[in-house]
Amino acid sequence: MAAPITNDIIRKRKRSVITMGIILAVVLILVAIYSIVTLIYRAGKIEVKVLYAPYAATVKIDDRQLTNNSTEWIAPGTYHLTVSFNEHFTTVDTEVTVSEEKNAIYGFITPLDEEGQKYARDHIKEYDSVSGIAGRFAAESGKKQHEKYPLMGKLPVKTPHYTLSYSMPSEDEFKLTLTATIGYRGMATRALLDILSDKDLQTYDVVVSDVDDSPFEGKFTENKAEKLVDYIKTGYGAALNGYVIHEPVNKGLYYYGVITKQLKYYKVVYRYVATKDHATGQWKLYAKPYPFVSGKLFKEVKGEILRDANLL
Repeated sequence: MAAPITNDIIRKRKRSVITMGIILAVVLILVAIYSIVTLIYRAGKIEVKVLYAPYAATVKIDDRQLTNNSTEWIAPGTYHLTVSFNEHFTTVDTEVTVSEEKNAIYGFITPLDEEGQKYARDHIKEYDSVSGIAGRFAAESGKKQHEKYPLMGKLPVKTPHYTLSYSMPSEDEFKLTLTATIGYRGMATRALLDILSDKDLQTYDVVVSDVDDSPFEGKFTENKAEKLVDYIKTGYGAALNGYVIHEPVNKGLYYYGVITKQLKYYKVVYRYVATKDHATGQWKLYAKPYPFVSGKLFKEVKGEILRDANLL
């Protein structure tokens, strides 16, 4: 027969329920506080993988020590990175940039002597792990770069007569290069125009290699000439001796044309794009005449105008 439930038992059960409720409430409050503190701490920061072999190495950015072989939350920016272990290994002393695209700090330090080499052999799995991570991040970085710069999938183009390629002086700088002898520049220019969209022409600078003795590197003198041809001729003065400034094509706000010089077998061609302030009558060249007009200095010019100018 079951023992009767007395008032004392009921009171104990109530106290137990209340106690459990209080404990649960405290736990929930602590979880909420932890979540808020975590959110505040992580605000404006990026989750960064930190992995330097051997894992016993000390990793620091500026004066902050990071936990090696872990994930840290770091604000975007450029930091002074030091990675050190002991006298048997090299020390990394360099700059590192943290961003959405570069969300890992990884690498390895190299043994300096036999004792360091032995330690590295004993921890070879750590080095292998870093190598694997490095390969994965390199592949991901390459994929992101191709997504950001689709032209990477279309270049380089190499023929016996010209080469079309690209370079990246920095992560946010993408330049195109046209390499061809003077006689094949026209062919290379048309091939490059087949690859570039009108938007690309407004966005990317095209560097033409082997542009020697340009008459447009000197100082340009502003003047009030009424005709664009006279404006260019007066502006560059004697530097244009031997060159012919051809009459420009006018489309809406834009004027574009070519400046040429006949050599023994070939013709050197420079292109220009200009506009005119009709209120003052003042001409303005968007940039120095160049064999290929494109890029940041022409971002205000319609891409179709740049295409037409490069086809002259």
